Amino acid sequence: MLIDGVKFKEILDKRQLRLTGQRKALYQSLAGHNQPVSLKRLASSLSGHMDQVTVYRNVDLFESIGVINKVYTGWKYRIELSEQFRPHHHHMTCVNCGKIITISLGNRMEKAMESFGEKHGFKITGHQIELSGLCKSCLRV
Repeated sequence: MLIDGVKFKEILDKRQLRLTGQRKALYQSLAGHNQPVSLKRLASSLSGHMDQVTVYRNVDLFESIGVINKVYTGWKYRIELSEQFRPHHHHMTCVNCGKIITISLGNRMEKAMESFGEKHGFKITGHQIELSGLCKSCLRV
């Protein structure tokens, strides 16, 4: 999947933020993950480029400017690039091992939610659907 680095630069420019080497490395690391990633794992993968405090500070910045989304698994969360960079999707999370599977519910479900909102005089501007259960591996145990 092609991740749009030009769009990332435009987002920073629009907010008068510099594209530093550290921000670029963080963005590229996030773009390299096909699943939501924990902050600990992200910081570990970037340990040669920046310290943990810099990773956390830039993750906060990325969230505030809409570059990333948090995917909650109970009271913990993982992060991934936002829909500005990847197609709209949802997640299934295993409550036993923490595995996250990315799913697309398709246009039919999106239209049903839109219709439901209209029926109740409500303009839906966004949503998150997170399913939880047991993955195939944990069901076998």
